[in-house]
Amino acid sequence: MKRTTTIEHNGATYTAEPMIIKSTHLGNEDHGILSAYLRCEGDSTGIAVGGYALDSYDEEKKQRIGTAYGLDHLLQILRVVGAESWEKIAGRQVMVLFWAGDGWGSKAVGIAHPIEDRVLIFEDHAAAWREAAATDEPERGER
Repeated sequence: MKRTTTIEHNGATYTAEPMIIKSTHLGNEDHGILSAYLRCEGDSTGIAVGGYALDSYDEEKKQRIGTAYGLDHLLQILRVVGAESWEKIAGRQVMVLFWAGDGWGSKAVGIAHPIEDRVLIFEDHAAAWREAAATDEPERGER
């Protein structure tokens, strides 16, 4: 039996599946981009959640460098899961969020704490950082 519920957050409705974080990945993918994943398992299902680039390519240095967004992304995952460190995430319960109405094979769009009102919608978080960077850029005199 697959258990699901719905969660409303910032005017959007998500299907939420309770899952246990079985393991995590924090490091470079095979193409060199720093990313983080939570490997979650639920009733007869499993999914890797995350996968956003936590660094960017610096043309001047010709290498990838960490970003403030990437660090904040990790901090938000810790906050939502309720863990003090990355090493303590595995074994925690989390609600994995999907767009309401999406069927089998859907992409996870975020996570929520199973009891407390803590939600992280990955694209909303990334968009807020992109918007802040675009707004701040002229003021800093960059480029």
